[in-house]
Amino acid sequence: MLPVDWPTLGVYSVTAFAIVISPGPDTLLILRYTLAGGRRVGIATVIGVQIGIVVHTAAAIVGLALLIVSLPMVFKSIALVGALYLAFLGVQSFRAGIFSVDTTVGV
Repeated sequence: MLPVDWPTLGVYSVTAFAIVISPGPDTLLILRYTLAGGRRVGIATVIGVQIGIVVHTAAAIVGLALLIVSLPMVFKSIALVGALYLAFLGVQSFRAGIFSVDTTVGV
């Protein structure tokens, strides 16, 4: 006998299936860069995403999260560096014109 009833197992299975088949942010990032830049850029994006996953997994394995939680100063430092990096990316985006508005549409 199952430790859970059939209706609960059915709802869980449908939900799990929907989560597994839906594209995540990594998939959408790879798709975006591949369509915009071609195959070579897409492959470079895949490699970058995979390196990020490996680094995150390695950090989890060595217990970096426990270190960060136990030392609040380390957490705040990492958060500050991350915020500065995001601000830098935002400034670069504006300078590159990524967020420019096309005023010729419909004219």
